[in-house]
Amino acid sequence: MNLSDEQAVDLFHQLQSASRVLNIAVTDSLTRFGLLPREFEVLRMLADCPDGWMRTGDLVTAATTTISGMSRLVDRLSAQELVARRNSTEDRRVQEVKITEVGRERFARAREAHHHVVNQLLRKAGLDTANTHHLIWLLAHLGRVTRQPRT
Repeated sequence: MNLSDEQAVDLFHQLQSASRVLNIAVTDSLTRFGLLPREFEVLRMLADCPDGWMRTGDLVTAATTTISGMSRLVDRLSAQELVARRNSTEDRRVQEVKITEVGRERFARAREAHHHVVNQLLRKAGLDTANTHHLIWLLAHLGRVTRQPRT
């Protein structure tokens, strides 16, 4: 598929506009819980982690951020006692992170607000379940194709 220049610019504008609207709404919702969207995403990954501890490097890759950016983010979460850190038992140079009970409780409340905001936006946009699932598929596909870890 080849888009015309005008179509490519319009697609970019529409994606950017939708992202901006969603980001503003979600950020407003999460700040009531003392979280930024990226902090929420890291707590989500940690809450879903089956063995509890995640390597910081794995968080960097999954969150498509830099090592220094993730280090600062983990510092902020640790200062709020939302995560615990330790050096890996296998490699002392590697740091591992785990969500705390305080973090789980805050994440659960923030997740509920996040869920409400996203559903509200989808309703306002007039998207039904089928369209929403299709949108999720399209965005996931686009994300898989374009996602590159940052260094």
